Amino acid sequence: MIRRQAIIGMIILLIFATVKAEEISLSEGEIENLGIRFANPSPAVDGGGIEATARVTLPPAGDRMISVSQTGLITSLRVDTGDEVVQGQVLAEFRSSEFISLQREFLEALNAQRLARSQYERDQQLHDEGIVSLRRFQETTAKKAVSDAALGEHLQLLKLAGMLDSDLRMLERDQKLQVSLKVRAPFDGIIVARLATTGARIDPMEPIYRLVNMEELWLEINVPQERLGLIRSGSNVNVNASGSTENGKAVVMSIGRTIDPSTQSTIVRARLEQGAEGFRPGQFVVVRILNENPDSADSGILEIPARSVISSGNASYIFVRTNGGVEIAQVELVSVAGSSAFVRGDIEANDLIATSGVSTLKSVWISEAEEES
Repeated sequence: MIRRQAIIGMIILLIFATVKAEEISLSEGEIENLGIRFANPSPAVDGGGIEATARVTLPPAGDRMISVSQTGLITSLRVDTGDEVVQGQVLAEFRSSEFISLQREFLEALNAQRLARSQYERDQQLHDEGIVSLRRFQETTAKKAVSDAALGEHLQLLKLAGMLDSDLRMLERDQKLQVSLKVRAPFDGIIVARLATTGARIDPMEPIYRLVNMEELWLEINVPQERLGLIRSGSNVNVNASGSTENGKAVVMSIGRTIDPSTQSTIVRARLEQGAEGFRPGQFVVVRILNENPDSADSGILEIPARSVISSGNASYIFVRTNGGVEIAQVELVSVAGSSAFVRGDIEANDLIATSGVSTLKSVWISEAEEES
């Protein structure tokens, strides 16, 4: 073992004198002794895609804190964490003096509007018959418009409080105040948190439940800025749960316009189209954004082992076999997926790329560059 290392060291020293700017002269014997192996690259039509990590999230419309708009006392909680609910289902009941006042004010506005409308209809008829003046009819018309607006205001306040149209029609017909307000689910979903207790006094907008709709899920994908040019809206995304066999398909919806200064990456959002039932909000997954950009997904992209690529500054290089040894070729690193790298440059599928002994070749190249500098 020691003898072999000594021989390799001597070969490297001998090579220093034959290194040029873009080529290392090597004989067949030297390549064999250094343990350098070569292989042809493989064409990669889609550039292998971009592998990244992502977090499963809920769209804003699918995550709701259930609350009320008045101060009151919770008298009943009908569901708990983990329960599935449907739109319109009663989740809780509470009593509030403010809610009773809103109903009373609504009835007052309703009766005032009815009176103003009656006066308007009467004066309109009298004005048509020439009995009342135009001025009086205009005053009656203005009073009706004010009463209509006041009724509309109180109607909207009760709707904001949580009353349904059917409840409002009953209140209008019976003129009887409701003691309790029913809190209902705004959409189908799952209760993921209960944030109040029966008998508790709550303030306006204080949350009672957290309700989520699991039918639609999004992905927040962290993508390095240098890879953003390979992604477009509508790109397909393959999704794998880490440590799981669950798979899914997603589609890119938007690409962030700002860069996180700490990670030099941006957020790409995608919507899960297939397999959403196998994932949960907050879960971290591994994704691959397929490169479907016609400007970059072409036959010029080749797949090689990731270990074949070396970096110097901001550039990437590979070692290509030549008749006289090894040529140093600069390439564009399109993406890295697992143990594979996808590159593009002045290389072809029939070229032989160094796949082992790359670190030795790099040492020779760097050492000569340092001597020349």
